Amino acid sequence: MGSLPSSKKFPLLKIRRARASDAKALSDLNYEFNQVRMKASVVVRKLHSKREIVLVALFDRVIVGFACGQIYDSVCYPQPQAELTELFVRREFRRNGIATQLCRMIETEAGLRKAVDIHLLTNRKNSNARALYGSLGYRAKNDVVHAKDIKRE
Repeated sequence: MGSLPSSKKFPLLKIRRARASDAKALSDLNYEFNQVRMKASVVVRKLHSKREIVLVALFDRVIVGFACGQIYDSVCYPQPQAELTELFVRREFRRNGIATQLCRMIETEAGLRKAVDIHLLTNRKNSNARALYGSLGYRAKNDVVHAKDIKRE
């Protein structure tokens, strides 16, 4: 795969909702992103979720990145909340505005679903991601994330 043209306007770049036909490519990209292998059939099933927004970035008809967002309601808040849960662009296609476009489209979709704010988590050491999110208007909070594995009976 080659790199993108130096222009910030990419006639061959397209961002759209993920389709069932993207399942294998999404599974491969997800493994590249977080080393979690998802079966294409499971990806297809999960693409039908009403809560999740899954977008893909294509360069010359090849998927080079994706973003996922969740929309959720809570009895604790009057309006839906949103979370940018995943964002990945293949290394050789980074620093060309693709992640920015993916984020903006997730935000737009969340707004269309009446979400009033959007949250995300990223590793404190991931300075590139933190710089990207800061440039898009996201502010670091002082919240502490706690996690625990759930034991299945």
